[in-house]
Amino acid sequence: MDRGHRLGPEATALAQSMYRMVTRFIAEHVPDQKHLCLSLLSGKLEASPFAGDKIQGLRASWAELLGAEQGSDVLEIPEAQPFLLKALSKTAERLCDPDWEILTEGADCFCTGVPLGFKVDLPHLPQVYERKSQWRKLDESELELDRVNYKSAEMSSAELLEKFRAEEKLGRMKPTTMGALRAEYEEDMIRVASMGAIAKPDGSVRPLHDGTHGVQVNNHIHLVNQLAVPGPAEMAFSVRQSGAMLEVLYGIIGRVVARCLLQHAFFHFAYVDDVHPTFYGRRMYTNFLVWLILQEMIGVPFAYHKFKGKTLVAFIGYELDYGSKLIGLSEARGTWVK
Repeated sequence: MDRGHRLGPEATALAQSMYRMVTRFIAEHVPDQKHLCLSLLSGKLEASPFAGDKIQGLRASWAELLGAEQGSDVLEIPEAQPFLLKALSKTAERLCDPDWEILTEGADCFCTGVPLGFKVDLPHLPQVYERKSQWRKLDESELELDRVNYKSAEMSSAELLEKFRAEEKLGRMKPTTMGALRAEYEEDMIRVASMGAIAKPDGSVRPLHDGTHGVQVNNHIHLVNQLAVPGPAEMAFSVRQSGAMLEVLYGIIGRVVARCLLQHAFFHFAYVDDVHPTFYGRRMYTNFLVWLILQEMIGVPFAYHKFKGKTLVAFIGYELDYGSKLIGLSEARGTWVK
């Protein structure tokens, strides 16, 4: 990924302006950077300290940097989206990101909706991914278009219903009936997957949809972009993407933020919805806040109560010990492997 001196003059000028814009915002709204960072990383913040008029003012400054005229729709947030996709697209384009068009251009873009790949050809993006050459063989059991749930979901039905009601309020899900689905889709396109549930430490549950067994949804999704499976070697890289569309979107956000951080050294690892940034040096508090505020400005819906920071951290099943410079399986993942 090009950043720092590898960017062209126009992209460099925009990245520098974005960095200065956010550092001015920090100087105005954060009297003690170290205290805020430590409060955040110790889990003392339940919500963003920049919400409301503060972040809206920053977004207005962002629009000015992009040359948007007053009354422009550049800061418009599409329905059922948290992200300012039009502003992000313009920024990514000017920062020479190879994947900016997927945000706003064409019939299948994030502003209008993107195909998840079921019986649809997904394009190869050579600027970001190598071409995939091997595919894992999936379960080829008998086709069942309407599957029953697993016991874990049946035992957590009340918690799952509460989760789905919350998703409905956010516009991410909607209740329906089989009759309504048959009126809108072909019979072969209606597939009810088995659901499982994993209990989380806070008492809520994480729903799991089995898109392979019986319904064979995953069997009809043909990925051509080679995905990087995260392991210890990947912990030293900047931004990595998985193939799901959520990761494509966050990959663009991550690259935009990385370019705006100019030549400042940091590491940023993202996998699905888990993010692990590492900052160090004299400007680590400032640069961490720049990283955080840029993403909130773009619309990333951080769960502030889940932030954690220390020298021994768990990330997607691995445990990173910065003090001893060691990496291995976390105790919980090791128990699961046994």
